[in-house]
Amino acid sequence: MQSAWWSWAAGSPSGRNPVEDTTAEFCAADQPSDLWFLAGTFGGSVTRRCEIPAGRTLVAPVVNQRGPEEVCAAFMETATGTLTLDGTQAALKRWSAMPITITGVPGNPASEEGSVRAYGCGLWGVLPPLPPVRTRSKSAEPAETSTPPRPTT
Repeated sequence: MQSAWWSWAAGSPSGRNPVEDTTAEFCAADQPSDLWFLAGTFGGSVTRRCEIPAGRTLVAPVVNQRGPEEVCAAFMETATGTLTLDGTQAALKRWSAMPITITGVPGNPASEEGSVRAYGCGLWGVLPPLPPVRTRSKSAEPAETSTPPRPTT
């Protein structure tokens, strides 16, 4: 899962990259069909509101790192953080150094271009799909079901 997230984060160039994005304009960019990746930041915090399709498992790094195995080991010694979704704190997975392969496009801010092998580690939220929210329709048609925008990190 870390390889897929890092490749997603490195899959868009600077200027339209979801990790750099502070407005949520690019939160839906290049999402896989079975998961929904939430972007972190390159430092600091941000609140984004994204419309997440129903039925998708959410995957979000709270803090993460990539590099040599010893960098991950040192990073994980002090890694802390929380993930809150709709006012509820989510349980986190602590993933120690594991080999990953990242595929990056030219000009991306998250990795080198091309195929990069490294170790990935961090504290991650992996949340089951959010329940659909019923919205009322003002016409005589049945109400639509969708997942409303939610803060990503």
